[in-house]
Amino acid sequence: VANLAGVISLIAGLLMWVTSLRSVRKWNFEIFFYTHQLYVVFVLFLAFHVGDFIFSFAAGAIFIFMLDRFLRFIQSRKTVDMILARSLPCGTFELVFSKPASLRYNALSFIFLQIQELSCLQWHPFSVSSSPMEGKHHLSVLIKVLGEWTDKLKSRISKNDKEPQKLLQSQLQSLITASVEGPYGHESPYYLTYKHLVLVAGGIGISPFLAVLS
Repeated sequence: VANLAGVISLIAGLLMWVTSLRSVRKWNFEIFFYTHQLYVVFVLFLAFHVGDFIFSFAAGAIFIFMLDRFLRFIQSRKTVDMILARSLPCGTFELVFSKPASLRYNALSFIFLQIQELSCLQWHPFSVSSSPMEGKHHLSVLIKVLGEWTDKLKSRISKNDKEPQKLLQSQLQSLITASVEGPYGHESPYYLTYKHLVLVAGGIGISPFLAVLS
């Protein structure tokens, strides 16, 4: 039984390793993402294979990981209202969400975003582009189309890339159901301690700096 469990764990580990190669991730991120849910199979059958004594050395770290996953799951169960969706030039679009009163963020924070119409499992990180000083009741992110998930999301907002489109909350309710997890990042606006700042960014990397400059 131990040998069979070891083989199953090895196969799961190899599948996760192969699909994590850069070429596979670039070719099809969905395969990479869903294959990595096999970590449950990997850990479970690894425990059967190595036995209680050896597995106990890793049990603490695994418990902390599972606790983190559970707390993040509880936090992310609630959906947020999308106030505005606006397509911008160069394959970029902006999403503006209503901000729950309990959610506090700083410039340079980032959130994980889930769109239920696209996937119930995928959470993607995006830098917050709105300032916490002016966005007391909303939170916004800028997203550039760089893969299948972002391409599908943009297609739900704008059918024609050549014509910028702006959708309001009443139009978005039937199109997008969003959940937000976070924010993560720096707890304090440490950049305010400096008299002068030099900010260097390019492309969509300018997003977090917009929050600093606002």
